[in-house]
Amino acid sequence: MQTQLSIENVPQKRTSLGASFRRFYTAVALTGAGDGMTTAALPWLAAALSGNALLVSMVSAASRLPWLLFSLPFGVMIDRFPRHVLMAVSSFVRAVMMGLITLSVYFGFANLPLLIVLTFLFGTAKVMYDSTAQTMVPMLVEQKELERANGLVSSVQLVTSDILGGALAGLLLTVGMPYPFLIDTLTSAASIPMLAGLKREETAVVRAHRLSFRHDLMQGVRFVWHDPLLRPLALFQIGMTGAFSVITAMQVFFIKEILHLNSFGFGVLISVATLGSIAGGQFVSRVKEKLGTRKSILLAIGVMAVGYGLCGVSSHWAVVGALYTIGAFFIVVWNVINVSFRQRIVPEELLGRVNGVFRFLSWGVASIGAVLGGVLITGGEPLIGREWALRSPYLLLFVVYAILWLIAVRLFDEDKLKRA
Repeated sequence: MQTQLSIENVPQKRTSLGASFRRFYTAVALTGAGDGMTTAALPWLAAALSGNALLVSMVSAASRLPWLLFSLPFGVMIDRFPRHVLMAVSSFVRAVMMGLITLSVYFGFANLPLLIVLTFLFGTAKVMYDSTAQTMVPMLVEQKELERANGLVSSVQLVTSDILGGALAGLLLTVGMPYPFLIDTLTSAASIPMLAGLKREETAVVRAHRLSFRHDLMQGVRFVWHDPLLRPLALFQIGMTGAFSVITAMQVFFIKEILHLNSFGFGVLISVATLGSIAGGQFVSRVKEKLGTRKSILLAIGVMAVGYGLCGVSSHWAVVGALYTIGAFFIVVWNVINVSFRQRIVPEELLGRVNGVFRFLSWGVASIGAVLGGVLITGGEPLIGREWALRSPYLLLFVVYAILWLIAVRLFDEDKLKRA
């Protein structure tokens, strides 16, 4: 099945950035802050419960595994049930899981197996929440406002989760181990009435006759594969996410040994780069409006290729910090334009499943990329030395992104994107 509508001819949504979007936006901000605190506090709690590195790593794995297991089937559910209800139920489950972790720590019966189970269940609810949230935006704003709305959502998630949540977790951990999880419990609970209160008609999906669960799931996969623009975008997602995950998995060694920064410097560097992401979320609609979809995509891929490639030959923290910040800006530009484009051309009754396919591919290839990063450095060190082995992930990204940029020049043109 191929997409036939032009962007200009897609029916407009009923609301602009009004009260319903603000309610949704506030709920996302609250849960983002809680997520940030939990993400920062979980490793500390796990390490306090066990000194076994392998067991502690299983807590992190438990939070990521649901993305691989449930992205596709949850996409079917998102296309079958009212989306605001799914988000509200997910928030309730998140609140319960965080509440149980809080109680287990406060009353002293926390242990690593229990933490792994609760983290897995929390992660499962998070998959449903985040996946559904991405399908909600086009139901709450007009299509001409998609880049702006998605940019705002992306920015508030970064501010509340990566900056505010992490910083608050650090402060709360000095007071007591249970408190970051308690705040996450409260923020998740507070988002429930905001989501449940969204008007049903604004989150209703036009559903075709339901067939089997497997048929519905495969319908989303086939839609992506047979669409002349979604298929290459999915393949681009694999290449870009895979190469970037090689860097993120191994960058701690590069920053420590090449840039000579301690843990505090590492945190500052990543936080500064996050400011670039926030700026990207704020300005992506202007970039797209000024350049168009094709030029925005080419600019984002090209700048990321050059920027991270230069990181691979740089040794000064200030230079790498500036390049990280610029790269983070264009990561958000790429992501928001990619998501907004899908929201425009994919029928609402298929959007959950299509987004599930993209998320499944992203998380699957990210897991592979993390392992590849370790193999690249371990295998490269005897051949090219420790320093260049640590630089090699950045140079690999440059090569991959440069190839993708050349393909994008030939593959995407503005007429094709407008006729999608």
